[in-house]
Amino acid sequence: MKKIKILFVVLVLFMLGGCSYMEYPGENVKTGPTLSVSSASVVATTGGTRTTNTISEGSMGIFRLLTKGYFAQNNVQYDCIGAEWIKNTEDIYLNNNPATVCAYYPYNSSITDPSSVPLSSQKYDATVDLCYGKGAQNPSNSASNVSFNMEHAYARMTFNITRSPNYNGTGLITDISISNDGLKKSGFLNITDGSYTSETNGAVVFDPGIKSIDAGTTVSASVLLLPVAGLSGSLSFSFNVDGVPKNVVLDAASNGLTTLQAGYNYQINFSLGASLVESNCYIVKPGGTVCIPISQANRGWKDAKLGTAIAPGANWTADLLWTDNSNGLNAVGAVQSVMPNVNGGYITVKAGSASGNAVVEVKNSSGVTVWSWHIWVTDYDPNTNTNGTTYPYNGLTFMDRNLGATSTSQKNRSAFGLLYQWGRKDPFPGPKATSGTTFLSIFDAKGKTTKMQKMSISSSDENNLQGSVNNPLMFYYGASDWFSKTSSTHNDDLWGGADSSTPSSKTVYDPCPVGWRVPAWDGSSPWQGLSIGSSAWSYGYLFPSLGYYPSAGYITSSGNLTAVGNSSSTGRGEYWTATISPSSSSKAYSLEIKKSSTSVSVSTSKSRATGQSVRCVKE
Repeated sequence: MKKIKILFVVLVLFMLGGCSYMEYPGENVKTGPTLSVSSASVVATTGGTRTTNTISEGSMGIFRLLTKGYFAQNNVQYDCIGAEWIKNTEDIYLNNNPATVCAYYPYNSSITDPSSVPLSSQKYDATVDLCYGKGAQNPSNSASNVSFNMEHAYARMTFNITRSPNYNGTGLITDISISNDGLKKSGFLNITDGSYTSETNGAVVFDPGIKSIDAGTTVSASVLLLPVAGLSGSLSFSFNVDGVPKNVVLDAASNGLTTLQAGYNYQINFSLGASLVESNCYIVKPGGTVCIPISQANRGWKDAKLGTAIAPGANWTADLLWTDNSNGLNAVGAVQSVMPNVNGGYITVKAGSASGNAVVEVKNSSGVTVWSWHIWVTDYDPNTNTNGTTYPYNGLTFMDRNLGATSTSQKNRSAFGLLYQWGRKDPFPGPKATSGTTFLSIFDAKGKTTKMQKMSISSSDENNLQGSVNNPLMFYYGASDWFSKTSSTHNDDLWGGADSSTPSSKTVYDPCPVGWRVPAWDGSSPWQGLSIGSSAWSYGYLFPSLGYYPSAGYITSSGNLTAVGNSSSTGRGEYWTATISPSSSSKAYSLEIKKSSTSVSVSTSKSRATGQSVRCVKE
């Protein structure tokens, strides 16, 4: 921890001007000239280097205190115009008596009492970073000038936050909290003698205003703190990062934080991305970069009791499996590059300039796909409601679009998104158009057309989980549950909804992005209470409380696409929940919207082998 002392000294020169007369209560004296400020400068000492900067803008406030021969003049404003300081409204006169004056910078019209200037620990801003001069000199009409050594009223703490390349969030930081029993939240400063009074202890919370941090870069945010001596124990820091609280504790003594001295800037360094974030889907803005940990593969294999996906030290490769952009792996496509870091244990994916979807895969030394990830290239950020929004409903927060959709435009296939078999982590392409039964074209890394594969489940298939991992583009059909054709063999908790009364946590097979999950029942449907109302069919329904739900159709348990958009009276939107249906061992609950009956069903039971839309909710 490096502590940097920054001491600002402002030299204010008051030059004597013309002469006038003024009557004072009880006295009749000849007054001298008015005060004029000829210059002001800031002297800063940082790391032993001394620099001087002239103040060339803003305003200061000057007080002439009640003393012999003078009545009080409070908060007289002087403005810096060009290179000169000019009085704003009134003059401060000097006579042959020594005057007691003090000053502060920058000017604040609400400050009226120099002995009781309110201070509040808060986000750093130059307009509230108060400096003051106690006025040790006593100007009079015999003095040619007066100078103030301006001191800072606050200590400053600067957080330097670095986003490492392996951090997968955006770096949105909405709150920083600092806690210690000795911290001061507020108080009052007497600028005539530099004393602090009526201080209130408590945690300091501020919004640093950090909307995002680019990978590999550092941003800084500062907070002004009332000075304090004798801090003991630890300082606790809490950061709200991408909607998730992150806590750090620093020992005050070993980190040079037992004293927060006015005029010092305490530099504290933090890093985002000490560990990679595991997920099966990553939102990446066009041109952005994401780092994907392959540890997700081993965790998935362990959960499924499949052994080890990639042994420590073993070689592996990574590549683009498919994309919905005909350019394939290209700077003008959805994905520009897929770079494995074998020693680091992660894959770096660089998005291209186009919005869209892609799936990248990792293969073991035998060339077998052991895991794959959906890359959702979009400007939409549901964590910050950027280029879109979210909807609160039934205690949940829903995205405003289907998983994989690149817009929310009605009557547009870009709003349809991707389709999923229940419990699987990998997507299948959605419809090519707003009607018909043709799948969206997909392409390999070289831009050559590829397609979804289909495999009929035989009676001997007891567990297709490993097969689904090894073959992410394989659609298993021929049974009500792709997992197994045996009616007694199922995995009910692939998406964490085996219990319709109490959902479990997000699972390793959940297809939603970091911080989001497939909605699960919690005693009732996530969409409980939803109705069509006055909504008109428009290739789906626009619900005022939940946004647009398009009729992307679904993939039947035979592997065929049907019920798309307005193609027929059977146009439908089918939306999975994470929860199994107790009415059938091979079905799960979903939301169904139908054109034919202009209705919505919030608890339809559907075959787990069908491919449906997913609308993610916040974890």
